[in-house]
This record gives sequence, structure tokens and C-alpha cells, in this order.
Amino acid sequence: MADMQELIARLEAAEAGSRELDDAVWFFSTGEKPCYPFEDETDPHVRHGTFEWVHLPRVTTNIDAALSLAERVMGHREWRLEKAETYPLALCIAILKAKAQGEVE
Repeated sequence: MADMQELIARLEAAEAGSRELDDAVWFFSTGEKPCYPFEDETDPHVRHGTFEWVHLPRVTTNIDAALSLAERVMGHREWRLEKAETYPLALCIAILKAKAQGEVE
């Protein structure tokens, strides 16, 4: 993924979320690069704390995961949802646009 604007465009055009989009959204939102530490190369993980690997949340397909990411990145604040095929995609777009505009770190 070349840059955040390209990812936002892909999310806006997406009909559904995917693990590939989860990976990119997570990286651009948190700065944490998901990786594949186990034999199953289709299931990305991220570090939780120092030693524990956890499954990368499905932020583009699961509303609870998308809300958790929004709270983690944006804190307790209001945000405007853009038009998207699903609510999780809309939340991911809102998170990335806020980061792109410098509204959050």
C-alpha cells in the first residue's frame, strides 16, 4: 500500500472488508505492522504486550473491532461516518481521514 490516501480510496470503493484491508488499516492507524508468526500464513497477528501474539482484529468486517480501533486511535470523541458499503468500512475510513488531516496522532 503506497500511502494512506490510496488506502482510503480502496476502502471507499470496497464492497466488503478483507484480511488484506484489515492489515493495511491496522498499520496506517496504529503504526504496528501485522505479521505471520505461525505456519498459517493467512491469519495475521500483532503483538499484545511484550510476549503474546493476538489475532489481528477484523476491523473492516466486524463493527466491534472497528469501534475498538476507533476508540484506541481517536479516543472518546465524535466522528462523522462517510458513505461506505458497511459500517466497519465507514469507521475505518473515518479513522484514516482523521489521521490524514492531523486530527489524531
